[in-house]
Amino acid sequence: MSTANNTVTRRRVVATMYRAKSKEVIMVRHYNYFDTAMPRMLQLAITQCNEGDFIEFASTEIGHQLGILRINKGGRFEMEMSDLVKASPSLLKLMNEDQNYTNSLVTAAMKKATANPTRSLH
Repeated sequence: MSTANNTVTRRRVVATMYRAKSKEVIMVRHYNYFDTAMPRMLQLAITQCNEGDFIEFASTEIGHQLGILRINKGGRFEMEMSDLVKASPSLLKLMNEDQNYTNSLVTAAMKKATANPTRSLH
């Protein structure tokens, strides 16, 4: 965490890169937004990952999994997103602006996520 002008900046998204079936952690990166994390981790996956490896994205603020990026045969990628991200790709930005979670997009996504909890890879 860093402080600048009396404001605390938190990295709200953690991206963890795993090695195929062994689930050995290759790399962990922290980002402010999912919108930033996904393309940057895709760039890293191109150079660092092998077939079968995957990247898990999770929110540190709300404790939900945001999505999984799987590396398939032939250098192809597959992204599986949670209901939170499907409701609004910039949901974490909205949640940061709306601390009480009163925005209709935020409340609808939270209801969906708690009704259908995303399974963890661990």
